[in-house]
Amino acid sequence: MMSELVFRPCSPNESKSWAEFLDRNFGYTPPNSYAVDFAPLFDSSALPRSCLVFDANKIVSSATLYPVTVVTPARQLQLAIIGAVATDEGFRGQGLSTHVLAELEIAARASQLDGIILWSDKTEFYAKSGYTPVGKQLIISLEQLPKPSSMVEGTPVYGWDWAQVRILYTRHRMRVARTESHWKSIEEIKSCTRVQWIDNNGRVLAYLGFDRGRDLNGIIHEWGGDKNALHCLLWTVLQSRPNLMWLTHPNLRDPILSILPDGRAIDGTLALFKSLNPQVTATDLDTAWFWGLDSL
Repeated sequence: MMSELVFRPCSPNESKSWAEFLDRNFGYTPPNSYAVDFAPLFDSSALPRSCLVFDANKIVSSATLYPVTVVTPARQLQLAIIGAVATDEGFRGQGLSTHVLAELEIAARASQLDGIILWSDKTEFYAKSGYTPVGKQLIISLEQLPKPSSMVEGTPVYGWDWAQVRILYTRHRMRVARTESHWKSIEEIKSCTRVQWIDNNGRVLAYLGFDRGRDLNGIIHEWGGDKNALHCLLWTVLQSRPNLMWLTHPNLRDPILSILPDGRAIDGTLALFKSLNPQVTATDLDTAWFWGLDSL
């Protein structure tokens, strides 16, 4: 059966069929769409890094690789983010995903990347291919956020001034060093709510991103800027969205975490990781956090 299948990248005219395949396999229904939530993976420059499996003209399995530079206080790492891992129900149990992951690993090694990282709760499945849980993340209730003692001059504005937000983003000591094309593809993620705090001179002081599609609905997954302005922005947004949650890391310089009382938090693993470089181990990511494809 395996020999009858064709393994190759997605072509531009097949991206719509691939997106529909992923929607079916991940249970996306309108208005949600995998291709919208993860728009960078469907950029024309990213398609050659994908690996699709075809049975005749039908897509039956897939995954893709997205290389990034991860900045941490100690070092920079060249990693591959793996996404869109799915297999048609009728073709499961044949090792297709394992084979596709192996093909992408070969590509990552050829590019001399330090490791591969992905997000999944199927730890036992990925352990068979050498993936280890790494890092930490906290998802925290904002119900007890105190009101700012004084409001910073400015106003909340929905949408982002991308040029100014990019500058604030680079202040994070742990982040993905986003390229110009990465930023442009992130702008195509239309399922995310974005808001910023702008002073009277038009300067962006703080920003938030939340609701990115199905997986991060109700979670503030991207934020940055001045501590006091961020507090004011968050407080203002919570007046209309009181149930929003805050995504962070215990080792991150987080101005909001520092003012929240101890309360309800979901503590979990950040990601799954496989080293491709003997000098880089899971320990290197255990205390690290980075903003990624859109947020993780």
